[in-house]
Amino acid sequence: MIAESGQESASDVLVECIDRSLSDLKICPVSYVYEIAKESFGVPKEEIPENPDAFEEALQSLFGSKSDAIEMEMKKLIIETFRLRKECTLLELPELIFEITYGTKHPEMKDETLTF
Repeated sequence: MIAESGQESASDVLVECIDRSLSDLKICPVSYVYEIAKESFGVPKEEIPENPDAFEEALQSLFGSKSDAIEMEMKKLIIETFRLRKECTLLELPELIFEITYGTKHPEMKDETLTF
């Protein structure tokens, strides 16, 4: 369960959101997604907040065109959990994760891109 007491770091909560999204979708075993992310893309579960681009690549590799819908569900839960503006769904998943983790724009974001 995601704690709201402030005891968990933003990175921990992000990983819990991703975990919950994958579990709720019931597409494949969550452990398999994390195994592929780690083995094929070099990003273990606990390092997703620090390397969201590689995690997105893993999702795209695993799920192809369905990865967009999966990422949208992840973004919705992250936005709800962190109580961000709904317009933040316009951000790409790596941009959203990067901003929460580092408190700054993702290096590949354009100046006109929406931020929270």
